[in-house]
Amino acid sequence: MRRQAFTLVELLVVIAIIGILVGLLLPAVQAAREAARRMQCSNNLKQIGLALHNYESAFKMFPAGTFNDATKGTANNSSPHPMLMPFLENTNAFNLFDFKVDLNTHVNNLAARQQNVPTFLCPSHPEAAAFILAGTQCPQGCGQTNYVQSLGNNANYASNNGPFGRRFGARFRDIGDGTSNTAAFAEILRGPASNSGNTIVVPAGSPQDYMVATNLPFGTWDASSTGDTIAVPACDNRATGAWAYRGKQYYRGLVVTTYYSHTLTPNSKRRDCIRGTGLDRGHLAARSFHTGGVQCVLADGSVHFASSSIDELVWRGIGSRMDGEIVSPDW
Repeated sequence: MRRQAFTLVELLVVIAIIGILVGLLLPAVQAAREAARRMQCSNNLKQIGLALHNYESAFKMFPAGTFNDATKGTANNSSPHPMLMPFLENTNAFNLFDFKVDLNTHVNNLAARQQNVPTFLCPSHPEAAAFILAGTQCPQGCGQTNYVQSLGNNANYASNNGPFGRRFGARFRDIGDGTSNTAAFAEILRGPASNSGNTIVVPAGSPQDYMVATNLPFGTWDASSTGDTIAVPACDNRATGAWAYRGKQYYRGLVVTTYYSHTLTPNSKRRDCIRGTGLDRGHLAARSFHTGGVQCVLADGSVHFASSSIDELVWRGIGSRMDGEIVSPDW
């Protein structure tokens, strides 16, 4: 009796069917994985929102966006992130900091600078290069973050237009627009830099285009009467050097590292930019690798997904804390 077997044609048909099934299933698997990552990202922001409320309950205000008031013994240039650690079940990480000295340079904070806190990292973001600072700063790489505090709809971190600023953390009574109408933290893309600098040139169309912030030279920003509220055209000059370590130092209350603004819409197609003189102003969009938008946590602790196509005026209204805008609850 002759032994039955697949013919070459039948084998090719089976292989083709398997290929089609894989092609159909792979996007579904990837979508399911991204949905899980996005959920984890949302949970991280929810934890940050709860930590902000617990901090406010203890100190009657949010932590300052930048702690640098020498008259009050807080000239350590900390961002809000270290201050939230005890309320994120990270007391041991918090205890590594010596807040009596500068967080970015003093050897006492070497170990603290190099720790990564999982709650500060979005799992949807691809692995970013280690940010190495030689000597005693971050020889093994600085801790990073995807979640940063809001400047509001004014790029000047001394304007206190949002819940955070230089030497400023809002009290609930300072948020006149309502805590459910005011953003506190949102996602950003971590920069591509492996060390500090502001001279990297990233061309349009590069995968790194929106991971960096143009370094505007002296006078370019200040020449515009609306420079703090509307990004000047020079921000989009890709031939100008750019800051490339956004989010690469979670502990540092610097516009370059841990702020975003509502002067650009989520995932804006305009280039982020920073006023190079003073490093005190930035048009810095909330950005993410989620499809269609970014996630943010409001001052009331709720997490929202903001579409990349959100109306600019609505987004600006969500950014300011007491400009009197009425924001629809279904934004």
